[in-house]
Amino acid sequence: QNAEAERAKEAAATWLETALQQAALEAEAAKQEAVANAWAQATEQRKADIASAVEFAQNAEAERAKEAAATWLETALQQAALEAEAAKQEAVANAWAQATEQRKADIASAVEFAQNAEAER
Repeated sequence: QNAEAERAKEAAATWLETALQQAALEAEAAKQEAVANAWAQATEQRKADIASAVEFAQNAEAERAKEAAATWLETALQQAALEAEAAKQEAVANAWAQATEQRKADIASAVEFAQNAEAER
């Protein structure tokens, strides 16, 4: 009976040791899985953060490009308006100069006519 009890105690100790080792292995595996899951989640969050940062940067860049285009367009329109005004003023000046030349010619003709009429009389 003592030998049987001794063998039962040894078997129980062996079983307990095996069970503890198995529990330790399972705990380690669970810990590693938890770490892997946490790492995966952190990686996914990091990916999401990077994607958000990239999207924000692209949106900001697009906004700056849009503002730059609007500024360029406004400047180009102002320049075109200035050039149109300058062309109009030049056309008016040319027309005035031509009118003045015509007026001089008209006056010269009238003077000549008057002189001829005077000479005729």
